[in-house]
Amino acid sequence: MYTGTDELISMVESDGVMRQMQSRTKVFKLVGSELEEQPPKMNGSFEIDGSYVVVRTDTDPNTNEKKNHIFSWSGHGTKQEAKNFVLAMANNMKEQFPTAEPPKAQFQGLETKDFLQCFLHSAVRYIGAYDRSKSRLLRVKGRERKNIRVVPGRVSFLGLNSGECFVLDAGAQIWQWIGKESTPGNRSKANEILRSFVNERNGKVKTEIVDQDMEPQVFWEALGGRGAVGKAVNDDYVDEEELQKYRRLYRLTPGDDGKMVFTLLATGSAVTPTILKTTDCFLYDAGVDFFLWIGRKAPTEAKKSGMDYAARHAQISDRIHIPIIKILEGTESDYFKVAFGF
Repeated sequence: MYTGTDELISMVESDGVMRQMQSRTKVFKLVGSELEEQPPKMNGSFEIDGSYVVVRTDTDPNTNEKKNHIFSWSGHGTKQEAKNFVLAMANNMKEQFPTAEPPKAQFQGLETKDFLQCFLHSAVRYIGAYDRSKSRLLRVKGRERKNIRVVPGRVSFLGLNSGECFVLDAGAQIWQWIGKESTPGNRSKANEILRSFVNERNGKVKTEIVDQDMEPQVFWEALGGRGAVGKAVNDDYVDEEELQKYRRLYRLTPGDDGKMVFTLLATGSAVTPTILKTTDCFLYDAGVDFFLWIGRKAPTEAKKSGMDYAARHAQISDRIHIPIIKILEGTESDYFKVAFGF
């Protein structure tokens, strides 16, 4: 659980120079026509239909000089009159926290860097936004094309880094996020995934390609908050342990007694397209999704019960929220090929 704080030591820009400051932040929530100070543990958490006043006091540890910064913040569900009122309340706070600067109005998903510095990790979290339990973040990992693979990511701004691309799937809307230092090969793979999702859903999904630092408000809402994006990482080394965790291939075949047999065939780098046989039915657990691949000559019983076994596997592995994608031999999507390593 996220817990905020009211005291930070951070680098703050002052008069065009970056200086280390001791900062103290107070957050006041608009309740009715009054401002109520929030407990420090709630600092950085904002209700999407709420209005707040934020005061940050920076103290220079060398001179003990103090400087106040006052902000108003409004969620996208806040009515215009409340936005105007809280900004006026923020202006009134100048009597208690003297400053020559006018209050700076902030809006959900459009927060400035100066505002984000008020909080731990320069991050804010939105309460009452998208239900992230139904969203997933796919990380297109690696820089050289031969080493690129798709792995599950953390549904949070903390899951992003500037050296890679990500696909955020919120069901009715999908975003391809492009890190500013991502390679052409990484971007191409991310776009293949985006296009394959559109095809699989018969075009009935909204899509948007967004560049780092150009994200729309709704993108941050879908991630549950906004904060600093991680630096680029050199992750071209293919870790076999990671591959074994995210790549597992099972075969579904009729047994001698007529019952279906579910067998683990390969894990990690041993999972290759050559294992797939037209006479069998396979379940590929790619970490990000389950793929049920059905050969043209697979047994009828395997074709009928394949989805049931796939659903049972998802339940046993406690991942019932992960989609099961049915693939018929010869109709493999670009996304399946990326995930499988064709």
